[in-house]
Amino acid sequence: MKVILKQYLDVLRAKELLAPNGKPEQVPNLSELADSVGLARVTVSRFANNKNHQIPVDLVDTIIGELRDRGFDTKLHDIIIYDEGKELPAYAVGA
Repeated sequence: MKVILKQYLDVLRAKELLAPNGKPEQVPNLSELADSVGLARVTVSRFANNKNHQIPVDLVDTIIGELRDRGFDTKLHDIIIYDEGKELPAYAVGA
């Protein structure tokens, strides 16, 4: 399993910039995301940088919920992938 949250946020920012009335400020960075869900910044950072030995389901649920509340159609496979023997999404390469 690999967390690709940072890459997903980058993709959202790019899509927002390319939208007709793009507002990239709606896409949170990791610190803003942590603050908005009431978690320590280090917790979200460790998760986003694959530093956790376990992936807490409640953390994933909280992050997806916050991004959906901000209007993004975020799904589990947008931020976590199982990459054994499978081709990674283009935005996850180098993650």
